[in-house]
Amino acid sequence: MTCVEAEKMVVPYMKDELSPTELEDFLDHIHTCENCREELEIHYMVDVGLKKLDEADGTYDICLLYTSPSPRD
Repeated sequence: MTCVEAEKMVVPYMKDELSPTELEDFLDHIHTCENCREELEIHYMVDVGLKKLDEADGTYDICLLYTSPSPRD
């Protein structure tokens, strides 16, 4: 599978629309291609962020995803 083919499968993957064969090929590629894996992560983060906006009052602080309590807290 090429990177172009994998990029076209990101959204169908996230929507659980890939056939078993497509899914296997896609995951094999994602596991071996750092660039496509990063692209999938970006799509996932955007998708989660947009869903959080829909659930909230229209404001969302993405920084909250990356903050954790300090060991001193």
